[in-house]
Amino acid sequence: MSVTRKWSLLAALLALVVLAAGWFLLISPKRSEAAALREQTVSQQDANARLVQQLEVLKAQQAELPEQRARLAVMRTQIPDNPALPTLIRDLTSAGRTVGVSIDTMAPAIPEPVAVAQPVVPVATTTDSTGATTTTPAAPPAPALFQVPLTLNVTGSYFELEQFINKLEGLKRSLLVSGFTLTPASGGSTDGDSADAGAPARGDLTLALQGRVFLSPASTAPTVTQPTPTVTPTPGATVSPPATPTPAVSTAPGQ
Repeated sequence: MSVTRKWSLLAALLALVVLAAGWFLLISPKRSEAAALREQTVSQQDANARLVQQLEVLKAQQAELPEQRARLAVMRTQIPDNPALPTLIRDLTSAGRTVGVSIDTMAPAIPEPVAVAQPVVPVATTTDSTGATTTTPAAPPAPALFQVPLTLNVTGSYFELEQFINKLEGLKRSLLVSGFTLTPASGGSTDGDSADAGAPARGDLTLALQGRVFLSPASTAPTVTQPTPTVTPTPGATVSPPATPTPAVSTAPGQ
């Protein structure tokens, strides 16, 4: 083999080596990077599509925000964060005045938590340096819903009392009627001309209604230390709600 042929073969071999080195060192990594970039592009496009969908959902929720706020305001009125007995008494007095019945007494009780199924409370276990294991149950969650039992005595005719019960369904405050009894009104006059002002008329009935209203405090249950009062919402009377933080409210007509 001549020297020229040898140099030609070496040059060709060197060219192949350079091409192979260029492929593995330059072109192949770039192709891998390009493939990785294409995968990232597809993944980013999918993420962008999901974000667009989430944005559309948020826009739809934003459009419904005023309606949701209005519903929340209604719920806060139905179940306030405090007993709100003065407002309840005014609403009941207004409903009674509308249908012509007389609210004789109203006796609210102390707020008490509503019994609901409690979630499983986790238990914390610690081990001291001596190897003794101490099990400490976690504190149960504070009650989120309270109820105020109340008894209401109302006097009026049968149809007036029926209308009054219907009026209770339209109260802004949620009131659950758990029971009631009807008895003849005491002190009723048999002669309409000689009846005293405000005295029950002949045929009037007394409705003893048991029910409860609800409240959802913002943090913890209200602390009550005083006994349960009996409220007589007659003109000029002063109502003292059972909860200590609740101010006294007058139930005189026009309030």
